Amino acid sequence: MAITKAPDHTGISVKIIDLAAGKLPASPYDGAVAIGHMDDFEAIIGGTRAVKKYSPINDRDYEQIVSTGAIEYNEFNATVLFDFNSEEGVNKLYKAFLDNTEIGLVIELKDKLSESGKDTTIAQIIKVSEFSIGGEKDGKQRATIRAEKIGKPVITKATGA
Repeated sequence: MAITKAPDHTGISVKIIDLAAGKLPASPYDGAVAIGHMDDFEAIIGGTRAVKKYSPINDRDYEQIVSTGAIEYNEFNATVLFDFNSEEGVNKLYKAFLDNTEIGLVIELKDKLSESGKDTTIAQIIKVSEFSIGGEKDGKQRATIRAEKIGKPVITKATGA
């Protein structure tokens, strides 16, 4: 069963969910709200590690030592058609931006292994760092959103039953 009847973007549903005591609620993320009508969407999961390279002058066995740091997850970037009077998740993102609070991001892939199966979901806490409202498209305003991903994503893989 899908989280909600949400508009999706190329087979991906993007939803927003309130945190429970500062944490993501347990899957299946009941209460998640579709972000709205996606106009543009970037990478789902991505990250980098800071790298330091050392060239020891007194070690004949190693020409270079490479050290990596903690994973820094890529930011969430999206352009969504925005309506102040809607019940869409984009309004929850706007409120989280104004209140400077964290919120949950739930991405549902359309990849279940059978009709009775469940789709893969990726959930992560985010903090909105940019929210701008631009020109009109199809009777709605275009909102550009940038949010920092906090912590490791919770991935629930697709099932066949």
